Amino acid sequence: MQKSNTEVFSTLKNFLRYYLIERNIEQTLTLVTDDICLIVGTEETSVSGKSNFEQTMIDYPNKAGCMSTCFISHYLEKSHHEVVYECFCNVESTYSLAQEEHSSMINLLTATMIKEDGMMKICTIHMSEQFQAHKEIQSLPVRFASLDTTKLNKSVQNELMEIIAKTLPGGIIGCYVKEKYPIYVINDGMLKMLGFTYDEFMESTQGFMEHLIHPDDSQKVSDVIDKTFAEHNEYEVEYRLKKSDGSYIWIYDVGRKIVVENGQDAIICVIIDISENVRIKENLIEENMRDHLTNLYNRKAGEVLISDQLKQNNRFIFMIMDIDYFKQVNDIYGHCVGDEILIYLSKQLQQTFRNTDVIARLGGDEFILYISSSCGVDIVLKKLELVSKNYKDKVKELCPQSKSTLSIGGVFGTSTNSFQHIYHMADEILYEIKNEEKGRIKIIDIL
Repeated sequence: MQKSNTEVFSTLKNFLRYYLIERNIEQTLTLVTDDICLIVGTEETSVSGKSNFEQTMIDYPNKAGCMSTCFISHYLEKSHHEVVYECFCNVESTYSLAQEEHSSMINLLTATMIKEDGMMKICTIHMSEQFQAHKEIQSLPVRFASLDTTKLNKSVQNELMEIIAKTLPGGIIGCYVKEKYPIYVINDGMLKMLGFTYDEFMESTQGFMEHLIHPDDSQKVSDVIDKTFAEHNEYEVEYRLKKSDGSYIWIYDVGRKIVVENGQDAIICVIIDISENVRIKENLIEENMRDHLTNLYNRKAGEVLISDQLKQNNRFIFMIMDIDYFKQVNDIYGHCVGDEILIYLSKQLQQTFRNTDVIARLGGDEFILYISSSCGVDIVLKKLELVSKNYKDKVKELCPQSKSTLSIGGVFGTSTNSFQHIYHMADEILYEIKNEEKGRIKIIDIL
C-alpha cells in the first residue's frame, strides 16, 4: 500500500478534518478548486462549484460533536505528468449518537487534485454511500473476504452477502486464479454496470473474466495480480471493461485472494465505475499541457512528449523556431497584434505538420518542433519554407514596419540522446543564424 506521507495525502486528510469533523467552511474552501465537483453516494446528491459547495455546508451543518474521528485506510495515489493526481482510499468515521453510544461508518473515496497557485487542491471527490461497521465485522464493505466464515452459520452468511451485494456502490465479481480467470460468482450490480442480463453475460464472456478486459490492459492486470499475490493477498488496479454494447468503461478493481469451498484459490473483488473521473482527469491533463494563448503544447509537455519519443531510438528531426524582431511588433503595434501574430503562426504550424508531430511553445516568441522518422528532411524544409513565406505575408498585412521574419535551427538523425542534448545542439545552430543572417532555416545531420 502506498505510503501516506505525500502532499496529496496531507491535503485529503485536512479536507476530511475540516469538512467532516470540524465543519470549518473557510478552511475547507481553501482546499478545493473553484469548479469543485463533489458526489456523495449517487449523482442525485452531487454539488458542482465552490459557491454551491459552500452553501451546502451552511445549509446542512453537522450536529455538534456528532462525528468524532475520521480514519483513512487502504490508501493509494497516482500522478499523471506531474500535473494531475488521483487518490483512492477507505474512510472510516465514528459517530457519537448518544452519550455512550457510538457507530462506525465506512465510505469508499476517490479524489482528483491539481496544483493551483503552488498549493494542492481537490477538483473532484466521490464518496460512496455509507455502510455500518459492526463490532463483530469491523471493516465489512472492503474486507469481508477475510472473515472466518466457520464462525457464521449458513443463514447469517447468506444475509451478509445479500446486504453487501445490495449496498456496495459498484459490482462484485469472483474469479478462480487460473488461466483467463474463470468466473464463479457475479452480482446484479455488476451485470447492471455492464448492461448484461446473466445469460447474455455468460454467452458473451464464455465464463471468463479475461474476455471482458480491454486487450491493451489484459497483461497489466495479470502482472498486478501476480506481483501483488506474491507478497500480499490484496490488490488494486485500474483498467477498462467491455460493456454489452461493445464500448468500454474505466473501472477501479479492489480484489482479495481467498480459498473457496472446493479448496481452489480464487479472487473476490469490488468493481467501481470511474469513467467520469478518468474523463475529468484526461481533460485536466490536456488543459495543463497546453499553452493557453496558442493551444500548442507548453514547454513542460513538449519536453515530456519528445523525451518519450527519443527513447524509441527512431530517426527524428528537431527544430527551434524564433520570431525575429518580435519586440518591434509589440512596441510599434501593441501586444494585441503580437498575440495575433503568435496565434497565426501556431495555426500555420498545426495545419502544416501532422497530429503525430510535437509542436510546442517554449514561451514568448520561441517554438519547438519534433518530427518523427517517416518524414524526410527535404519534405520538412519545404514545409518550413512555406510557413516562413506565409508568415512574411501576414507581417506585411498586420505589422509591416516590424520587418519580422522566422529563424529556424535544427538537427536530425537517430539518437537516444536526451531532450536537453538535442535542444542544446539546435539552439547553437539557431544562435548562429540569429547572429549572421536572420530569417533563415538550417538543419544539420548529427549522425
